[in-house]
Amino acid sequence: MAQEKTQAGLKAAGSIAEIDAIFAERPRDFAMPASVAPLYSAHLRRHRVKLAWATLPPTVVVYNGFLIVDYVLMPASFWLAVILHMFVTLLILISPIAISQCSNGALRDAVTAMVPIAIVAQVVAIYALNDIPAADHYQYLVLPIFIYMNVIYRLEHRHTLIASLIIGMLYIGALSVYHHDIEALVIGTSLFIASASLTLTAHRRMEFDARRAFLSRHRDSLLRREAECEAQRDPLTRLLNRRGLSSRSEILWSLEDPGASPLAVVILDIDHFKSFNDRYGHLTGDTCLKRISDVIRERDRETDGLAARFGGEEFLWILPRTSIYDAVRQAERLRLEVEALAIPHHGVESAPVVTVSLGVAAGPVSAHGLDDLIRAADDALYAAKRAGRNQVWPPLPETAFGRENHDFTLPSVKRA
Repeated sequence: MAQEKTQAGLKAAGSIAEIDAIFAERPRDFAMPASVAPLYSAHLRRHRVKLAWATLPPTVVVYNGFLIVDYVLMPASFWLAVILHMFVTLLILISPIAISQCSNGALRDAVTAMVPIAIVAQVVAIYALNDIPAADHYQYLVLPIFIYMNVIYRLEHRHTLIASLIIGMLYIGALSVYHHDIEALVIGTSLFIASASLTLTAHRRMEFDARRAFLSRHRDSLLRREAECEAQRDPLTRLLNRRGLSSRSEILWSLEDPGASPLAVVILDIDHFKSFNDRYGHLTGDTCLKRISDVIRERDRETDGLAARFGGEEFLWILPRTSIYDAVRQAERLRLEVEALAIPHHGVESAPVVTVSLGVAAGPVSAHGLDDLIRAADDALYAAKRAGRNQVWPPLPETAFGRENHDFTLPSVKRA
């Protein structure tokens, strides 16, 4: 059950084949598969917040360093520029906090774009208020701000286009109205168009590469997780192996979750399996193991347990939130279902078909370790074998099914 949940988690995070198909198509834009899109969105959110904090100090320093230009070129409006810088600096300082609170990607990009748009608006306002030739040099400050937005902030491409259009309208609109000579208008407009063309092309390529790199890293992560899952599964039965069982069961004890108690362990052993292999051959023996593991897996689907091939012809089944009474019932149903497979096994006195013996132990995770429960269940298994095989130990009287007020002794279990 647990290994099936892990596989379901892998599929939910996107399949390797799905990502390989995207790479094989060589698309002009790497559209994220629906299963991967939430992961990429979360990645973008973390990246935006991290970038906002990382760029905060240089943005504040460089932006306020522009006041030197105001003092030299626009002395008449210097103090107005200082006041505007104070308001925009406040916006810059609170933007990382605002960005971290935005769960929606479009809103997050809008908050991010407010900073360069506000800076451009401040530059354009000072430019429009100064009717002197030096203003035609001052307005060029818009260009590095615009380039900084497209190259460093790297919003989603469609949002970058919108922000670029807003800045272009502010800049070229003001330039068209307040320019002092036609050369300033032509040069400013030409430089902005060239900057927009180059940076938007570069931005699209960077977004393409970023998406490709994310998908590539995610594919590598899926491959590693798939390899880890394979390393924790028995190749024949596809149940957990001992390594996988140890890894998954550690969670139950590391958390000591009261909700997992009481916890039961069932050990199943195929009766006379060596003679079955000797009589029918190892290939038939493997088929027998697979058929019985299928029965265990189907029974495990109804629980939140861990089913594993414990070694050879032995299987182990951990059942959280299961009392000894319910665990024995589950084990008895499992025994009957294996017997109902009617796998021929001639040459033994116990039965003409393959049968299994099962040992059961249970206890709270706060008082018993897994090794303790396994030893107790193993002792119960050998008791079932000594009693004649093809049975569950400890046994419940027939009247116990459907009742809770019966009496039997649980095997002694103590944490080491």
